[in-house]
This record gives sequence, structure tokens and C-alpha cells, in this order.
Amino acid sequence: MSLGLLDGDVPVLGVLAAPALNETFAARHGGGATLNGAPIHAAATTGLDRAIIEVGWSPRVDDAAWQALCARLQASGAMLRNGGSGALGLADAAAGRLDGYAELHINLWDCAAALALLAEAGAVVSGFLPQGVQGGAPILATAPGIAEDLKQLV
Repeated sequence: MSLGLLDGDVPVLGVLAAPALNETFAARHGGGATLNGAPIHAAATTGLDRAIIEVGWSPRVDDAAWQALCARLQASGAMLRNGGSGALGLADAAAGRLDGYAELHINLWDCAAALALLAEAGAVVSGFLPQGVQGGAPILATAPGIAEDLKQLV
């Protein structure tokens, strides 16, 4: 379950529950982000060669574009994963379990809760709002220390 509330382009609230994992992420604008009640923060990673990046996949994106993105990230030295859930991948980036999450097309209903988590956890998010409010759009969420390098690859 993933619920998010935006005030225009500002993520205000987010709750993401993963019952099979016994995990609940929550965030409130100005109130921080938590996992099962404990504060979470984006990773402190400073080099792509030590980064784990989740790359989301969408049937709305040409396979060649997705494969090219994966190839660029791997060439940077980053380790890639795909967990199958954009919402959970973004939450893992907010919690510092991942150093970044990139997807070439994601919908607002898949990431609204995570946008609040990411903002409150100190992650750098680019490439979604405000375009994503009108329909699917690319997203990049990353640890601050690798944001500029990762942005050049995505």
C-alpha cells in the first residue's frame, strides 16, 4: 500500500506499507521520514563505484533505452538491481539501503508516497515533478554525494 499527498508540487505526506516485509515507511513535510518509527536518511555514498542503483523498468519505455541506461550505469562502476517495485525501490533510496533509483517512466500513483520520504530523508530528486503530475515521467532519486555524477548518466 502506498499513499501520498501533494500540495501542488510539494510532497506533504507519504505512507508506504510492505506487510510481507513487516515494514512501514512514513514521512510528513518538515517532520522527517521513518521506517517502522525509526528515522531514516539517504546514504552518504560519494562515489558511483561504490553505489547500488535500482533501475526501474516500464513497458512504456523502449527496451533499447532501458538497456542503454543500464549500460551507462554499469560502465560507471555502479552495481545495479531491480526489485520490481518502484515505490519500494524509492523508499529504499530514502532509507539509504540503495544509493539511487532511476526509472525512465513512472506514474504518480507509484511514487507519490516515496516523494515525501525522499524529501524528508535528504535525498536529491530530479526529473519527476511537475511533469509527472500530468502523466508518467522519468525519475531519479539519489544520495546527495553522487547526485551530480548520476544525473549526467540518466
